[in-house]
Amino acid sequence: MSTNAKTVSRYATKQIILVGLFGALSTILMLLEFSLPFIPPFVKMDFSELPVILGGYLLGPLYGAYIAIVKVALNFVLNGTTTFGIGETVNLIGSLSFMLPAVFYYKYHRTFKGAITSLVIGTATATVVLLTANYFVIFPLYATAMHFPIEKIVALAATTNPFVTNLWTLMLFALLPFNVLKFGLSSVLSLMLYKKVEKVLVNNEILQKTGFNSYSNYKYGSIKLSGDKFIAYGQELSLKNFLFGMFVLKPDEELIELLESIGMRAEPTKYAPVTIRQSIGSKLDENTILGYRITSI
Repeated sequence: MSTNAKTVSRYATKQIILVGLFGALSTILMLLEFSLPFIPPFVKMDFSELPVILGGYLLGPLYGAYIAIVKVALNFVLNGTTTFGIGETVNLIGSLSFMLPAVFYYKYHRTFKGAITSLVIGTATATVVLLTANYFVIFPLYATAMHFPIEKIVALAATTNPFVTNLWTLMLFALLPFNVLKFGLSSVLSLMLYKKVEKVLVNNEILQKTGFNSYSNYKYGSIKLSGDKFIAYGQELSLKNFLFGMFVLKPDEELIELLESIGMRAEPTKYAPVTIRQSIGSKLDENTILGYRITSI
């Protein structure tokens, strides 16, 4: 197998593992549902959108969609369905309509303001999509499939919210505030957690690509990662301090992208650790590029 093929394979494996982890976490959060005052008893609050939006930001919209699918599929396997799959479909629609526009916007506006705007767009999109789908498709379909008239659904919702008198007021006074609250809270939590999660994942990736390389960790010897900090010789180092001056034989495209994301780069160098110079031996001359030294941009 070629080096490029191995790199692609490792990258794909990492993505699959992360999709599984985020999907499992999302399923657990989905199981921890609870009711809210003034919200119909058949509508439950949970924070399962949080891993979906974080995964979308970190891995991209496609893998974010995979996480949403894994969440719904695992929940179906664990709990089955009491709605002929209608409830699960609504959940998936909500996840995708929240995550996809937010992630696509943030991809081109990677600032804190851009993150806030992307989450506002995601919340608004999900709310509009779900209200439209529920009013015109989901509730009529549920009433037909379950032989449970819409009038009874409205009456059930009215037991917790006196403002609900028909399907339209059910949307306006119950599902509208519910969706804004649900996706709004997920947005706030994602703003609080995203950079921390990203930093840990990026640091782990860089540690695998540099710190575990016998040629590149000569500078610090034994290295370990604690949260988002590197520990070397008992000293706590920031990511840039850890990387600055480090030697790597040949950085691949993924490492180059990771370095660029934190304002660093790998420059060609003819100076190298003694172990590498000794391995080259007589083939060495003063103009030989021996590897790359990581430095700030």
